Formats: sequence, structure tokens, C-alpha cells
Amino acid sequence: MRECLRVPLRKRLESVEVEYERLTQMFANVCWFNFEINCKSWGPPWYATILNTNVELCSYRYEVIRNGNREYETAEFPIYYKGTVQDAESIPPEIILSELRDVAEDLHHCKEDLLAVDSFAPGGMDYEHLRRTTQYKQTISGDTGKHVWSE
Repeated sequence: MRECLRVPLRKRLESVEVEYERLTQMFANVCWFNFEINCKSWGPPWYATILNTNVELCSYRYEVIRNGNREYETAEFPIYYKGTVQDAESIPPEIILSELRDVAEDLHHCKEDLLAVDSFAPGGMDYEHLRRTTQYKQTISGDTGKHVWSE
């Protein structure tokens, strides 16, 4: 039974881990791009970027394709900006950072859910805590035939 619960949780965890890695890479690329753009105005002792230097930043687009019982992923990397440093404008990394934080939180929850499969199973720490703090009273309501819980 535990393994039946783990399978979809593992798939979800793997999917979130992949998304986290992709956003981490995208965040690093945006930081690099912004560095190149911002250092064009630096003065000594720092070297300024040559304004005619070409820079390029690609975006990421992934899609899951289902073909019968099979599923595969396609990826595209359209160019977000291609041109000179002089003409480029910086990109606010807070946008991607916000997404990265959301996915990191989701990753944490996925790991907790996977651990809960054993923790809430008989013998687990959370199970034992619930067993000690909650009582189940075997009372069947005559009208509905439902079991009633009491604490």
C-alpha cells in the first residue's frame, strides 16, 4: 500500500526537481546577462564591457507531448535578446527569483509528502503521535450508520 502511495509522489517530486533545476539555470543566465549589461558603465579599476560586444539570451519553453501511452518532452529555446551590449536593457531577476522561490517551496512540500507515507503509517512517528493524542470511539449512529470520532 505504501508503494502505491509513493509512486505518484515520486513522479511529482522528480517533475518539481527538474523545474527547479531549469529555473536555477535560467536565473544564472539572467544574472550573467545583467552583469554584462551593467558593467558597461563601470569605471577603473574595473574593465568596462566593449559596447559593440554581442550578447544573446535565450528563453526556455518545454512541452510534454502525449502519444498514446507514451509521453515525451520537447524543448525550444527562442532568442529573448540578441544584439550589442550597448542596446541591451537589463532584465529584473526578481521575476525569475519569485518563480524559483515558489518551486523551492513546492519541492519542500513534495519531499514532506513522500516522507509522510512512512511517518503516518502504523509504527511511524506521526502515526504514534496521532494514536496517543486521538481516540477512536466505536459508535455507530443508528440513523446514518456512520462511525463517530471523538478526541
